[in-house]
Formats: sequence, structure tokens, C-alpha cells
Amino acid sequence: MNGSRIEKTTHHDVHVLTLTGEFGAFETPRVAERLDAAVRAGARAVVVNLRNVEFVNLSTIGSLVRTQRRLRERDGELVVSEPSRFCRRTVDLLGLEEVIRVFSADDEAVRYLRAVSAAGAPNPPETSEGSEPAPFGGAAGADPRGAGPD
Repeated sequence: MNGSRIEKTTHHDVHVLTLTGEFGAFETPRVAERLDAAVRAGARAVVVNLRNVEFVNLSTIGSLVRTQRRLRERDGELVVSEPSRFCRRTVDLLGLEEVIRVFSADDEAVRYLRAVSAAGAPNPPETSEGSEPAPFGGAAGADPRGAGPD
């Protein structure tokens, strides 16, 4: 094990998984199991915080996408919060901006998921200017390669 950690908290009816460390081939099954456990427990709203992720492989990203699809089938959603610079670049290169929403903080992600849940629609239409989450690549208008101020 490389010191990676997965911590779970719950905010109201939203499950938050905070990943820390490196998530390569040996860690992917742990991530998949934690996501599966949340879905089996009835979660319809999941936030995955990637702030402290130093490396993530394609299999781990695939686990996020699979869970997103499963949750959408149940009128739910998985979102990401605080992706590290590495995660932003990785997901941007993979073109997943249309699949997984990103938020700058857990509380923003939780508010969004609770609002979507209350509205009864997993994928609401565009909201008013300034309130739509940025695509996974980062803030609206930001350089997708991660250049610019941190």
C-alpha cells in the first residue's frame, strides 16, 4: 500500500468520499468497492473529493464513470470536488467534462446535489449565469492545461 486513504463522511443525504494519495492499479479495487458500497447503501448523491490526489490511473477514473452511470439510472449523480491539478489535467485530456461535474468545494457540491435531488431531476437544465458548475477541466474560462495562477 502506498499510503493512500479513502475517508467517507455523510452530509445530510450526500455521501462524500475523500481520496488522498496515489490511486494506481492496486488501489482501484478499493475505490470501486467504496463507490459500490455507497450505491448498495442507497446513495443517490455522491461527492468524490480529489484535492489530495497525487496520481490517478484510468481504471480509477473508470470507476467514477461507472458509478456515475449507475447513479443516473437511479436518478442520482456523482460529482467531483476540489480536483488536484493532476486530476484536472487527466480528466481534461480524457474529455470527461460532459460526464462528471466539478465543484471548487465540498459544500458547493453538496448544495448542488441536494437541490437536484429536491427537484427530482438528475441532470437539470443550465441554471442562471454564475451558478452552473465548471466543467471538470477547471473554472469556466480557465486554461484547460492547468496553466495560470493557482
